[in-house]
Amino acid sequence: MEHRQNTRAQQTRERLRAAAHRLFLQQGYQATSIDAILAEAGISSKETFYRHYASKEALFVDVLSHLTMEQPGFSEKLSALPAPHDLAALQEALTQLSREILSMMCQPGYLPLIRMIIAEAHRRSTAFPAARHPVFLDCHAARSRHHHRTITNSQRATDHCRH
Repeated sequence: MEHRQNTRAQQTRERLRAAAHRLFLQQGYQATSIDAILAEAGISSKETFYRHYASKEALFVDVLSHLTMEQPGFSEKLSALPAPHDLAALQEALTQLSREILSMMCQPGYLPLIRMIIAEAHRRSTAFPAARHPVFLDCHAARSRHHHRTITNSQRATDHCRH
């Protein structure tokens, strides 16, 4: 009996995750409501949603997690990487890890979701709470530093041409 309930709960989570993934890609994070996710998943109760996820953001994180860390064999591949004992072994391990991550990122459902994140990240914490995640904050900071460098280099070039 307990196994059947776990299976049903797992199926409900999967339906919610799949519906959210589709809607996030079609409409974006901000435009996708919990009600729309429920309708797309064929679930009528918000109580069911909140039994499985604390918020829309928690569901979004689960969608991303499902596309990355929960891919079949990924954890095993990470565990199988040999412990580096010197610089060459470290370089080899990092190269293998990079290939695995790139392979994962080339999935059809992954890249469009990342594009959506980038498109909506400018809204930051008010409209797109997931943008508060440290990874996105680091990306924003790096983009700002790059923009500042570009302006600085452009200014230097302009100053050089004037003299």
